[in-house]
Amino acid sequence: MTEEIDVSSLKTWIGNSETVSDYLTSSLVDRFHATLDPLLWLGGDGAPLGIQWCTNVSAAHTGKLSEDGHALKGDFFAACAASCPNVGWG
Repeated sequence: MTEEIDVSSLKTWIGNSETVSDYLTSSLVDRFHATLDPLLWLGGDGAPLGIQWCTNVSAAHTGKLSEDGHALKGDFFAACAASCPNVGWG
């Protein structure tokens, strides 16, 4: 089943950006290892692979969560969310 996407509404987002920043702390790395240690590749130096998924996570108040626990759609990707309801915008 294929759903038509209104591509013209998505074009309004070309050139827009959102910038966020975060810190990779030893405490975060420790918690990451404590949670996923049996599954981690421990070779190499530097940050563990996959830890980028633990940084720059949006903090949404409980009242602004959708039924699935993610932040409500509508801030940065408002037009995309409305045009593509079946896409997970993270």
